[in-house]
Amino acid sequence: MILSGSRKTSLPRGSGETQNLELNEYLAEGKRVISHSREPESLGGWKIGLFDEASEIAEECNDPGWDGYEAAPISLEALRRSLILIHALPDFSPLPELVPAPEGEIAFEWNSGNDKTLSVTPKADRLVYAVYLGANHSKCGKVPFDESWPWHEDIMTILSRYFQDDRSYLLSA
Repeated sequence: MILSGSRKTSLPRGSGETQNLELNEYLAEGKRVISHSREPESLGGWKIGLFDEASEIAEECNDPGWDGYEAAPISLEALRRSLILIHALPDFSPLPELVPAPEGEIAFEWNSGNDKTLSVTPKADRLVYAVYLGANHSKCGKVPFDESWPWHEDIMTILSRYFQDDRSYLLSA
């Protein structure tokens, strides 16, 4: 598990300083465990940018209606699930775009220049995904979210087959 504890509360609604203190305290628990993410890119350090991005999204979208409508705030639990997924991303994975979702979650999206899109949203007990691979091929579904191995086989197959990243350039550095 990346972050310990079972705090399922939203970020505090007080001053920005109070919010930042609790978020930083919460994230500090996990940064000891995920310190390998600061390694060089060739050893997986590329994930640190995603950790930072997820934290920024949680901080910026922590009020009800953050989208100007009725979006739910991104909770610490939603952030924790996102950090677990980032930590478990395989080396072949291209960098996903992290997107705040109006349900109070952080979605992972991959887009290729060939009209291919994969979107994965971690929920409390499942991953909800949708993939578009062209005009005649799309699929959506729900699969179990298991913290011990969060990336379900169905999603890994789609990711490796259609969204594989060539990181061989990192080995020559």
